[in-house]
Amino acid sequence: MPSEIEIKLDLTNEALESLLGSDLLGDPDEALQQSSTYFETGDRRLSQKGFSALPALPTSRL
Repeated sequence: MPSEIEIKLDLTNEALESLLGSDLLGDPDEALQQSSTYFETGDRRLSQKGFSALPALPTSRL
Protein backbone atom coordinates (compact mmCIF):
# COMPACT_ATOMS: atom_id res chain seq x y z
CA MET A 1 0.00 0.00 0.00
CA PRO A 2 1.47 3.39 -0.96
CA SER A 3 2.02 5.92 1.77
CA GLU A 4 2.29 9.67 1.68
CA ILE A 5 5.12 11.57 3.30
CA GLU A 6 4.70 15.30 3.66
CA ILE A 7 7.51 17.68 4.45
CA LYS A 8 7.15 21.41 4.51
CA LEU A 9 10.16 23.58 3.85
CA ASP A 10 10.48 27.34 4.09
CA LEU A 11 13.26 28.02 1.59
CA THR A 12 14.76 30.96 -0.20
CA ASN A 13 14.61 30.77 -4.00
CA GLU A 14 18.34 29.98 -4.05
CA ALA A 15 17.96 27.15 -1.52
CA LEU A 16 15.00 25.73 -3.46
CA GLU A 17 16.97 25.70 -6.71
CA SER A 18 19.88 24.02 -4.93
CA LEU A 19 17.61 21.35 -3.47
CA LEU A 20 15.84 20.70 -6.76
CA GLY A 21 19.20 20.52 -8.56
CA SER A 22 20.48 17.84 -6.19
CA ASP A 23 19.61 14.15 -6.32
CA LEU A 24 18.51 14.14 -2.67
CA LEU A 25 14.76 13.89 -3.38
CA GLY A 26 14.88 11.95 -6.65
CA ASP A 27 12.54 12.67 -9.54
CA PRO A 28 8.99 13.69 -8.53
CA ASP A 29 5.96 11.97 -10.01
CA GLU A 30 4.32 15.39 -10.10
CA ALA A 31 4.77 18.78 -8.48
CA LEU A 32 2.09 20.81 -6.74
CA GLN A 33 2.24 24.36 -5.48
CA GLN A 34 0.40 24.53 -2.18
CA SER A 35 -0.37 27.18 0.37
CA SER A 36 -1.14 26.75 4.07
CA THR A 37 -3.10 29.10 6.28
CA TYR A 38 -3.29 28.21 9.96
CA PHE A 39 -5.95 29.52 12.30
CA GLU A 40 -5.65 30.06 16.05
CA THR A 41 -7.75 31.44 18.86
CA GLY A 42 -6.76 34.72 20.50
CA ASP A 43 -5.56 32.94 23.62
CA ARG A 44 -3.71 30.21 21.61
CA ARG A 45 -5.90 27.37 22.95
CA LEU A 46 -5.51 25.27 19.79
CA SER A 47 -1.72 25.08 19.92
CA GLN A 48 -1.70 24.66 23.70
CA LYS A 49 -3.90 21.57 23.26
CA GLY A 50 -1.69 20.27 20.44
CA PHE A 51 -4.03 21.12 17.55
CA SER A 52 -3.76 23.21 14.44
CA ALA A 53 -6.68 24.24 12.26
CA LEU A 54 -5.88 24.09 8.57
CA PRO A 55 -8.60 24.29 5.94
CA ALA A 56 -8.31 22.08 2.86
CA LEU A 57 -7.68 24.34 -0.11
CA PRO A 58 -7.42 23.53 -3.81
CA THR A 59 -3.91 23.16 -5.18
CA SER A 60 -2.51 24.13 -8.54
CA ARG A 61 -0.38 21.77 -10.59
CA LEU A 62 2.94 23.19 -11.70
